[in-house]
Amino acid sequence: MLKKYELYFLVKYDYHYDKKLIEEKIKMRYLFIAIVIWGFAYNFSSNISAVVDNDFIALSRIFFATLLFLPFTKFIGLKKEFIVGLLYIGAIEVGAQYMFYYRIYDHISVAEALLFFATMPIFTTIFDDMFRKVVRPISFITAFIAIFAAVVIRWNEISESFLIGMILVQLVNVTHSFGMIWYKYHTIKYSCEDVPDHKIFFYLMSGGLIASSIIFMILGDPSDLPENNSEWGMIVYLGVIVTGLSYVLLNKGAKMVSGATTGIFQNLSIPVGMLITFLFFDTGSIDPITATITMIIMGIAVYINEKYSEKIIIDFSKKMTPVI
Repeated sequence: MLKKYELYFLVKYDYHYDKKLIEEKIKMRYLFIAIVIWGFAYNFSSNISAVVDNDFIALSRIFFATLLFLPFTKFIGLKKEFIVGLLYIGAIEVGAQYMFYYRIYDHISVAEALLFFATMPIFTTIFDDMFRKVVRPISFITAFIAIFAAVVIRWNEISESFLIGMILVQLVNVTHSFGMIWYKYHTIKYSCEDVPDHKIFFYLMSGGLIASSIIFMILGDPSDLPENNSEWGMIVYLGVIVTGLSYVLLNKGAKMVSGATTGIFQNLSIPVGMLITFLFFDTGSIDPITATITMIIMGIAVYINEKYSEKIIIDFSKKMTPVI
C-alpha cells in the first residue's frame, strides 16, 4: 500500500493520476491476510474436531461470527430482497460448507485435505464466468497452474482410502466458491458493492446460523460438547477470527479481483498452511522449500491472470435469447 506522502505527491503533481492505479496496489491485501489466517486454522480445526461434535463446532463458529458483525450492521436502507439473498448465500457458503468441512478429518489428514482443496480455483473461475456469461481461457489456464502446483506438493502423501475425504473436500469447494462469487454479484445486482462488507455480513452469517442450527438438530450429538476453557477458547478463536474476520476479508477481496485470482489466492493457503504446520505444529512431514516454490508459482499465476485474463473473452451473453 502506498504511504500517505506518496499518494499526496501523485495527486498534487501528476494530473494524469488515476485512483484505480492506487487500488491495484492494495486490493489483494485482503485476500493475503485471509489466507494467512486460514493457514493456522486447518490444524486448529482438525484438533478441535477430534474432541467435540462436528456440527456443534460449526454452529458455535458461526454464532460467534454473527455476534461479531451485529454491532456494525446496517438495518436501514437495504432492500428486503437483498437481505433475503444474503441469508441464502450464508446458508450455502457457511452453513452447508461447514457441514461438509468438519466431516473431512474423520477420513483424511490435514495434509491430504490441503491437497484436495487445490481444485478451488476451477470452481471459482467457473462460477465467476457463469454469472458473467463469459469464458476466459487465460483464467482457466492459470487456475490449472495453481492446481498443478498445489497437487505436486503433496502427491506422495495420498492415502489409499482418500475417496470419501476427497468428495467432501470438493463439496466444500463448491459450496464455498459458489457462495463467495454469488455474494460478489449479488451486491452488484442491488447496487450495494460500495456498502462496507462488515455492515451487511451479519445477514450472511445469520443465514449460515439458521442452516447450521437445523443441521445440528438433525445430525449433531448434544452429549459431545466442549468440556474445558481450552476447547471453548479454540472455538471462539475459530468463530471470531477465522469465520468472522477472514470471511469478510475474503469476500471483500473477491469483489475486487477475478474468480480465478480469488481461487488462486485460496490455494496459496495450502503451502502457507504447510509452512505453518512445519514451524508451529512440527509434524515432520512438511518440506518448507517445496512449499515456498509452490507459493512462487501461484504468485506468478496470479500476475498472469490479472494482466491477461481480460484480453481473451468468449462472450455468450449476446448469443443467449431471453426466456419468456
